[in-house]
Amino acid sequence: VPGLVQTIILTRISGRTQVPPAEELASLAAHQASLCLYLSARHIQAAEAKLLQHYPAETPVAVCFRIGWPDEKIWVVPLDQMAAVTEREKLIRTTMYLISPALRGVDGQGETVEARSRLYNPEHSHLFRPQE
Repeated sequence: VPGLVQTIILTRISGRTQVPPAEELASLAAHQASLCLYLSARHIQAAEAKLLQHYPAETPVAVCFRIGWPDEKIWVVPLDQMAAVTEREKLIRTTMYLISPALRGVDGQGETVEARSRLYNPEHSHLFRPQE
């Protein structure tokens, strides 16, 4: 999203299998990029604490359970509620978290309520849509 975030990081928190020190969750969170977190539901309290060191508590998080399956569910909550939702809904496996300021245009059901990218804006000209 122009002027807001341009980078996506895909990672997980250290668990039984350690991540390299340079890829520690807190150090990646320091970039405040959009961050996709997988294989981390069992360690969600620790993940939330590490993320809160660098992201504001109100940063939107999409808690995505069983994406692409008929029973998929998505909750969009503030970062400081990520662990609580995970525990309340008993999410353990097949859960991915998307932490991103770009989600501010998404409601609690995962539906877009505001388009923020200019790429598809009819007033934005480019190679395939020249200005008239």
